[in-house]
Amino acid sequence: MKNPPSDKTSTIVISALLGFLVSVGGWILTEIVNSLQAVKGDVVVNKVAIVRNKHRLDTIEKRDVTD
Repeated sequence: MKNPPSDKTSTIVISALLGFLVSVGGWILTEIVNSLQAVKGDVVVNKVAIVRNKHRLDTIEKRDVTD
């Protein structure tokens, strides 16, 4: 027995929807991972900036003492 055309159409529609959902889900996961990596990078950059600023402040204080 052959499937009626409506069954083939519904199968195609369901498979297309599933493919679309999988691709959207993959894109969302990629965005989440990228944003987490960006946040981690910002934290490292901020720590480096804090250390540099502390070093600058220390050198400025030393200059003030010698003046």
